[in-house]
Amino acid sequence: MFVCDPAKYLRDAARPNGIHIDERSERVPVSLPLELVERLDALVDDGVFGSRSEALRYGTRLVVREERLERVHEQTAEHAREDVKERLERKRVS
Repeated sequence: MFVCDPAKYLRDAARPNGIHIDERSERVPVSLPLELVERLDALVDDGVFGSRSEALRYGTRLVVREERLERVHEQTAEHAREDVKERLERKRVS
């Protein structure tokens, strides 16, 4: 089983995105299916994470990062489509 130090990873990985662990925090109540809680607890018991909160923070950062990357990809694809359309229009005019 792969075990990392998620707290160190998150400290290092969060800096470029402007999300810092040491900033103020807010409690966010969350309800999870029992099976997911059991799996989360197993990760904590195996030492992958120090606590449920640490695991949830890690997961939240992954979701935020993936969503940001998806938006970047969408914007890049849109710019590429616009560029191709513009080049084709110029070629037709020539």
